[in-house]
Amino acid sequence: MQCDVTGILNDMVDNVTFNPICPHFLSTKSFDVFYLNSERGALGIALHEIIHFLWFHIWGSHFNDSAKDYETPHLKWVFSEMVVDPIMRKDTRLSGINPYFEGGCAYEYFYEMTINGKPILETLYEIYINLNILEFMEQVYAYCKKHEAEIKAQMR
Repeated sequence: MQCDVTGILNDMVDNVTFNPICPHFLSTKSFDVFYLNSERGALGIALHEIIHFLWFHIWGSHFNDSAKDYETPHLKWVFSEMVVDPIMRKDTRLSGINPYFEGGCAYEYFYEMTINGKPILETLYEIYINLNILEFMEQVYAYCKKHEAEIKAQMR
């Protein structure tokens, strides 16, 4: 993501819990991993959540907006869940060690979601491969705002 992560992730906490949903908590830099995950499965979840922490670190520094919008059901949260796939796809260092990448590292409905007949994750990836992270954030968030009703209607 073209970001120096020195000092950003040093105090992140991964809690092994009974919660199969595996949420992240931006305010405490922590996330949960379900205790029945394998080591590789825990790695896949950790990669997904670390992307969120970096994403919102960069996003917040650039847009100076409210972190309350980074949680469900806000569009910024939806957007952050969609971008995990294009980010991993572009960086083979991440996708190569993520056991969930081939089967889908984002919510399943994003892989089925289309805008104007085209898979939305394909659109996001095509935009991302030619931009830096800030340009990507700006352009694709504008795209998501334009199509917010369609996106939310296809989420289940």
